[in-house]
Amino acid sequence: MTPLLKLLGELNVGALLVLGLIFAALLAGGANSASGAALLALILLACVMSVAAFAPRHLDRVISAHWLTCIAALVFIAWTLATSAGAWTWLAPHPLWRAVGVDTGLTSLSPYRSLEGGAAFLAPCAAFLLGAAAAPDSKSRDQLGRWAVALALLYCVIALAFFFSAQARPGGRLDPSASSANAAATTFGLLLVLTMIMLVRAGRGRLAAPIKAPPKLHWARFAYAAPLSLATAILLFAGLLLTASRGGLVATLVALLVFSALMAFAALKDTKASRGIAAAPLLALAVAFVLIFARGGEEVLRRFALSGADAEVRAQLADAHFAAFAERPLLGHGLNTYHELNILAQTPENWRALHGTGSAHNIFIQALEETGLIGLALFALMLATPLIRAGLRVIGRRSGAEWAAGVLAMTTLVFVHGSVDFGLQVPALTALFAFLLGAGAAPTRA
Repeated sequence: MTPLLKLLGELNVGALLVLGLIFAALLAGGANSASGAALLALILLACVMSVAAFAPRHLDRVISAHWLTCIAALVFIAWTLATSAGAWTWLAPHPLWRAVGVDTGLTSLSPYRSLEGGAAFLAPCAAFLLGAAAAPDSKSRDQLGRWAVALALLYCVIALAFFFSAQARPGGRLDPSASSANAAATTFGLLLVLTMIMLVRAGRGRLAAPIKAPPKLHWARFAYAAPLSLATAILLFAGLLLTASRGGLVATLVALLVFSALMAFAALKDTKASRGIAAAPLLALAVAFVLIFARGGEEVLRRFALSGADAEVRAQLADAHFAAFAERPLLGHGLNTYHELNILAQTPENWRALHGTGSAHNIFIQALEETGLIGLALFALMLATPLIRAGLRVIGRRSGAEWAAGVLAMTTLVFVHGSVDFGLQVPALTALFAFLLGAGAAPTRA
């Protein structure tokens, strides 16, 4: 291996490239269109092909470790294609197709929408493989984390610069072209958990400190070993507040509590002094977050005052779309058919709540009505291997427990927020989550 290639490998430039593509997509509207999602998927798949060509052992290792995830994803893609192209004539077609005399196995209410959804689904699949391939060992994973924190800082600076510029809407909510303020809140939350991973690893001495400090200052090791992560965490929390997303704020706080609890469990075998050092970054940031919220949380508090009225709207959305699931509980109406279902569900009574909404504001109900119990089971299988692996790593207090706890916290965040808002419907955001999930739960060699 030439010195240049060795240097590129140590710097994990491949992870930087993929993360740069995902962050660029986030700033370009989140790739939240059929063409944008397909383009993002095509680029990430090209990156997977590059890994297969130049580092096949990394990809083989990932596929061997996550074979259940890979099989479930392939079955889901095949299912989407079959139900959208009418390949399985023995399946009962969708009732609306039967009503117009079409009996060719088209179980999707809108086949072209389902094909678009299938193409978009390839982006998180590729991102997951790339994230796992980019983290073959703890050193590579930490370097990936450094790149992610650096790009998160840049993302914050761009978002805040836009928000405070003359072009920003006065009195508006922070939305750095991520499709919506709610999606932006999920993005800030995921990145905030990432910075917490790096800070706790720095506090526990897992990261090399750029300077040496006396033993009396070991409790502050998180600050001088990962100063960029500390600054980025504070900016991310400020950005999260400026989105004024109630669900995003609550989901992020729940995720941080989950991360803190898992880290407390993982540190049980440490000495009392070591546990205090590990808890220092969590306590310091908790104080910083309280101070920031006290200074700039007025808009969020005003929105919390409107929660009652908004809850009624969410309830009408949930009732209408759960009824759509009840019509076809096993098969669903087809991937990505929310918009057609939303039109069909509108009545004079619920028109105000349903008209113009871009999602069901409940990821579980929307997944059920679109893909049915079969699709939800496949989704669960896709997540089973990485989440179980992460849980076992925390329980066993093995190397990389911080990343494993972070993965579980991130998953908690996206699903808690997804129960009242939307975020994973944005392809670039889903790709970011899948990339970090793959990296954090990847099997590591010594």
